[in-house]
Parts: sequence; structure tokens; C-alpha cells
Amino acid sequence: LLLAFESRMVKLLDAHEVELVVLEKPIRPFASLHLETARKLYGLAGIIELVATRYGKPVREVSNTEAKKLCYGNGGLKSAEAKKVAMPRARLWGVEVETHDAADAFAVWLVAVRNT
Repeated sequence: LLLAFESRMVKLLDAHEVELVVLEKPIRPFASLHLETARKLYGLAGIIELVATRYGKPVREVSNTEAKKLCYGNGGLKSAEAKKVAMPRARLWGVEVETHDAADAFAVWLVAVRNT
């Protein structure tokens, strides 16, 4: 997984003029979080920082709470609630998205560029 992700990220950085690399902070470990999932999330974050640093690109981590607060009006929304409002809120910001995951990614990016 990590090697494939690194390869894909390198290809993207080679193909595009990137000024800033943005990622959602991995969630904090909690009792019901499976260890394998936590390892993948933190490993992917590490690969992002590693590759971006090699390319001389700044990296900005944004918490899910920050993104929800700015774009959805409430940083404490539960996942099910956020999924209901994500796409309509992204459209209010003028962005057409096809999934709530894309809306969440937009929210993370928006927080990063507003705070840069």
C-alpha cells in the first residue's frame, strides 16, 4: 500500500505544478479503531510528508474538526450528519462534487489555503 501510494504521489507531483500539499490529519487512536487501519492512516501521512519534503513542497495538515467547522458550520458533527450536509455545503462554496468524500476533501483544502 505505502509503495503504491508513494509511486502515485510522485507521478502526480511530476505531472502537476503543486504549490502546497494538503492532507487530513489522521484520526487519533481510540479503542474501536483497528490497529491495521491506524497503521495505514499514519503510514500514508508519513509518505505524504516524506515525498512532499523531497520535492520541496510545504505540507499542511488539517483536522477533520477544523474542516467541518468552516464548511459545515459545526466541528462536532458526527459522520452521518456531516455526510448529509457535505455536498450541499460544497455547492454553496461554488464547487460541484460527486461524493461526500470529495466534499470533505474540498473542506480540508479550503481550510489549508485560508490559513496559508
